[in-house]
Amino acid sequence: MSDSSEGEEEEQNTIGTYEGERNEAKQRHGYGVAHLPNGDIYRGFYREGKRHGRGHYRFKKNGSRYTGEWQDGKKHGRGVFVYPDGTKYEGYWEDDMRTGQGTYYFANGNKYVGEWHDDMRQGIGICFYPALNCKYVGEWENDRRHGKGALVHQDHRYEGQWKDDLPDGPGCYVFGDSLVQEGVYTVRQQPVDEDEPPRSTEDEEPPATLVPVWRADRVLAGDAAINRIQHSLLELERVASHVSIGSAVLPPEKPPPPPPPPPAESPAEGGGDAPPEGGQVADGEGTAAGEEAAGATEGAEEGAEPDPEADQVGGDETELEAADGEPPQDLTMELRDGERDETGEEPETGEGEQETGDGDTEPGDGEQPE
Repeated sequence: MSDSSEGEEEEQNTIGTYEGERNEAKQRHGYGVAHLPNGDIYRGFYREGKRHGRGHYRFKKNGSRYTGEWQDGKKHGRGVFVYPDGTKYEGYWEDDMRTGQGTYYFANGNKYVGEWHDDMRQGIGICFYPALNCKYVGEWENDRRHGKGALVHQDHRYEGQWKDDLPDGPGCYVFGDSLVQEGVYTVRQQPVDEDEPPRSTEDEEPPATLVPVWRADRVLAGDAAINRIQHSLLELERVASHVSIGSAVLPPEKPPPPPPPPPAESPAEGGGDAPPEGGQVADGEGTAAGEEAAGATEGAEEGAEPDPEADQVGGDETELEAADGEPPQDLTMELRDGERDETGEEPETGEGEQETGDGDTEPGDGEQPE
């Protein structure tokens, strides 16, 4: 077949193939499997032609996959999205965007556990930085550390105000369990290095590099320091308990088969097995069989042992990992969040499914990596 004929077939097939249940209006309704023209596959539930309920979507082009809940054709509810570079988000979605409580695993090993809004870290959350051996616990805004927060290391921590991912404003350093140093961070522009080679005249001016500068005011010791430290520990525990999202069961890719119908009871047939008229057994008949059955029953009651596998129920459902919010054991000092992984962000929209007038779907915008 020539290339031109293959192109003509692709233009004609704009909705792919579907095998599954439909409603009276011939719309996709219930469980089904859809193969899109771009190679994407969806296995799950539909309602009136749109993905709705539990389902699994796999993108052929980049290998991304989403398993979770849908509503009106969009990711909505609890679900897990795995990206081509190994990053993963598990948590809540709203209108195709990460919104609510969720956990994001970055490709460089960082992990964020906390609140989301419109695909960005927003609210209260904890970010772990294994390469730096520290974690940030506190408030976020527009995917940046912003507000009240603490950068926790193994032998000390900084607590104070943050702005646009940098410490900015009053705060304190806590050393051990009996020493506190109070002060203020001021963000300043880093001076230009004179030894740096000149830039090309065609290049645009680089953005200003901002650095936080610490100014110590006073040192607390004794009871004053202990009271301050105990209060800050309670605040850290409160934040950690707030962002814990627990575990949940992912929906299966295919619904379980319905149970078989109960067998029909056949009427008793006449014959030699029926007792004589009046319900009494004739003398000498059935006595040996009755004693043998009774002995077998008593033996089963006395010698029977419970089956250890009788109460175990199997299943193919996959559970989400519980976000425990526990800090790493080894922490070192580093103020800047220089380990944010830009490659771990969610892929941009690519090919997916869109609704047509008859309830079927056609290729549209889905998700692809940047």
